[in-house]
Amino acid sequence: MLNNRGNLDDLQMLSDGSWLLDTEVKVLIPYRKGRWVVYLIFVSLETPFKFIKRRINDYNSLAKANICAQLYRRNAGKDPRGNLKTNLNDLNLCKN
Repeated sequence: MLNNRGNLDDLQMLSDGSWLLDTEVKVLIPYRKGRWVVYLIFVSLETPFKFIKRRINDYNSLAKANICAQLYRRNAGKDPRGNLKTNLNDLNLCKN
């Protein structure tokens, strides 16, 4: 694998935050080193392969992590009721 420097165009999706207005906010809560870690994943509705994963916080119980995740998801998303959904069939995943 070549170790070349990237172009500024490669980071354009991070600096151009307009696509974040039409995203679905998903939650990931893995168990790491004795703590429950809350991540928010912003998935673009137009192109599901465009997403950003952000670490929010870690908690000592799953119940606290779920409450935090629910509140952050409602506040971060454009649609607090959760009506905006991405279709996993658009990704054309092969489970072989």
